[in-house]
Amino acid sequence: QMLREGASLAELMQEIVYSVSETVGFDKVTLYALDEQEQVFRLIAQAGLPLKVAEEAARRTRTYDDAVGLMDDRWKVSNSYFFPADRQEEWFSNDIELMPTESQQLTGRGARSWQADDLLIVPMLGSAGDIVGVFSVDDPVDGRRPDIDIIELLEVFATQAAFIIENFRLVENVQQEAEAARHERDRLAQLHLVSSEIQRAGDMSSRLQAVAEGIKAGGWERVQITLRDEQLEPTLLISTGYDDDEVAQNRTRLLPGNIWRDRFNDLAFHELKLGSAYYLRFDTPWVQKNILRGQPPNPRTIGDDEWHPQDVLYLPLVGHDQKRIIGLIRMEDPVDGKRPTIDSLQPIELFALQAAAAIENTRLYNETVRQAETEQRLNELMEAMASTLDQTEIIRALAAGLQPFVGFTRMHLALPVPDGQNGFEMTRVELTPDGKVHIFPDNVIPMENSALAKIFEEGQPQVYNLIEFDTYQFTDLHNWSSEGERAVLLVPMIAGGDTLGVLRLGSELDQSFGFTDQQ
Repeated sequence: QMLREGASLAELMQEIVYSVSETVGFDKVTLYALDEQEQVFRLIAQAGLPLKVAEEAARRTRTYDDAVGLMDDRWKVSNSYFFPADRQEEWFSNDIELMPTESQQLTGRGARSWQADDLLIVPMLGSAGDIVGVFSVDDPVDGRRPDIDIIELLEVFATQAAFIIENFRLVENVQQEAEAARHERDRLAQLHLVSSEIQRAGDMSSRLQAVAEGIKAGGWERVQITLRDEQLEPTLLISTGYDDDEVAQNRTRLLPGNIWRDRFNDLAFHELKLGSAYYLRFDTPWVQKNILRGQPPNPRTIGDDEWHPQDVLYLPLVGHDQKRIIGLIRMEDPVDGKRPTIDSLQPIELFALQAAAAIENTRLYNETVRQAETEQRLNELMEAMASTLDQTEIIRALAAGLQPFVGFTRMHLALPVPDGQNGFEMTRVELTPDGKVHIFPDNVIPMENSALAKIFEEGQPQVYNLIEFDTYQFTDLHNWSSEGERAVLLVPMIAGGDTLGVLRLGSELDQSFGFTDQQ
């Protein structure tokens, strides 16, 4: 009845303890239930112990192996175990005290009299014969050691207690499963709503933000998504759950593509795989070597099913071909504080598949639109250049036509000096804010030790990041760097299989020429 009314396990066991004390006639009774996860016995009910003694006993745990190790057939009576005080040296251990000795006990006379250090343990056996708990009694009202009838009566109570424990845990498991099912249903419903939001989002950033928010709603406090190119270099970062300072730090700490390429080629890294994700658990050898780098984790230990503050979960976003990684989802701090499992990650993985498909579709659409716009502008550029034979007008049309494609701030045309002289004639092109194009002759650049000569001879375009590149290798690059340029794009001008010159575009902006289609 109490179980149906929602009583706790401790309340149910307390009723058993009181019944044993009053019905069988023992002034002191202690009942320990087995914690199946930690494999220890914990005191959850008692009768007759002083408050301080009971509190101290509740703080101590007895391991399953130690307690069961006591249950030798030498001491067995029926299905219980009686340990006589006069043979205490054969069985006593402070580590497995099941009846606190601080209570006052009377020592009687005669072989059948209960002695102060006598111990009686009654195992509580589950339906499969496994031990789910034990209880112990002390201070019999009649002052005598129990006979077989008393012990069998105690075993009846032990059977009842074991039945209650099993039913209580069964009900508890059903309730937990029902709650988990409700939680999973709500999470799937939320992910479905977010999937619709993704489809409604107009641009890539909005779609990624919807994905991040959806995963956050699915049970993760902090989510970070990076889109990656063919070399796994980051191209776009979206996050949720971080404050402004953390967002700024995340941008500076994004792992470059070479790190991720090394990881995906590392067999030890693949041992961290959990479903489709990679779970970087704090205590795994790979994480201790490559992330913590020998530093102790903080905290050093946690429960096996708990999430550690230094844990990280990465879920790759895969392209249509199911081979190319187009992005990475980084998840931290699950709301329930538990380490993820394959089952718990399945809804997120399904959602990630939808998100990856939406991202790929958006990317393909944007590429199609951009290619169409590029073709139209190139046609317009070619028509403008073909409409005149005047070199100045051709250069002016070229500069105006390239401006929408490439973010350059300076432009030169480099043509070999005629009559075999070892240098390039430079024509400088400047674009003013009002859209006008101005053309000026510039100083001749010697071919020796110049990047222009390298491109002219090899016939391949090249981008130079002047911040990272050693500009002293080429005189022209060094001069442009000293003038404030940060990036230079050199493109050979080829006609009929012959290289006629080099087009030079410069910019004071970082990473201005980082995309292949611009080159």
